[in-house]
Amino acid sequence: MGKKRFRMMWVILSVIVLSAVVGVVFVNMPQFGRLPRGERLARIERSAHYRDGEFRNLHETVLMTSGKGFFQNLTGFLFRKQAGLRPDSTLPVIKTDLQTLNLSEDLLVWFGHSSYLIQMEGKRLLVDPVFCTAAPVSFVNKPFKGTEVYRPEDMPDIDWAILENGQYNEGWKYIHLMPGYMAAVARELKAAKILTVHHSKYALATHPWDEPLKNARRMRDRDSLPVVIPQIGEVVNMAEY
Repeated sequence: MGKKRFRMMWVILSVIVLSAVVGVVFVNMPQFGRLPRGERLARIERSAHYRDGEFRNLHETVLMTSGKGFFQNLTGFLFRKQAGLRPDSTLPVIKTDLQTLNLSEDLLVWFGHSSYLIQMEGKRLLVDPVFCTAAPVSFVNKPFKGTEVYRPEDMPDIDWAILENGQYNEGWKYIHLMPGYMAAVARELKAAKILTVHHSKYALATHPWDEPLKNARRMRDRDSLPVVIPQIGEVVNMAEY
């Protein structure tokens, strides 16, 4: 009995140690990035908003407003069945040869989610380039069918890459703009062109996949705002809007 118990304890301990090692290796994969270091860390620490080891908002801000804890939100997102999170069929896209774009024209090409290319005044800006899965491993949260058509090698020479992060979540109303306020904010900013992003490629929230598109059409048709709703890969000539 003693030997059997010892073997069981040894197996359990081995599983725990192996899981810990695998976990450490996994979170240190290149896909997760790395903590700031060197000059970048020094620049961060010089920011007036960086105190006690972290960035702080000018005003105290509640991060989660859903009334649930972090793990409740996480398990709900991962395991709750929600209808309409992904389209039933392949989405239509346009595969544009970006290398042939005329640099003298002011253009916009959206690649789905938050990625888009802007040509303006002879310069090219690539915003939030995401050309793979929305997770560190390829089998989790794959792109919607038909949307994974652009690769880094398809991009033309660019002048600036802008990296940002954030998407609408009903539990973050003090962090991200809620859809119901978009029209009011667009008017307040006197926006000449409006492009909604963070949709149509990944299931990253609990609303139906096409809800952001319906909100955009409502802003355009009901609120008479200059909303651009292109297909993925469509070349939008800014002079025509």
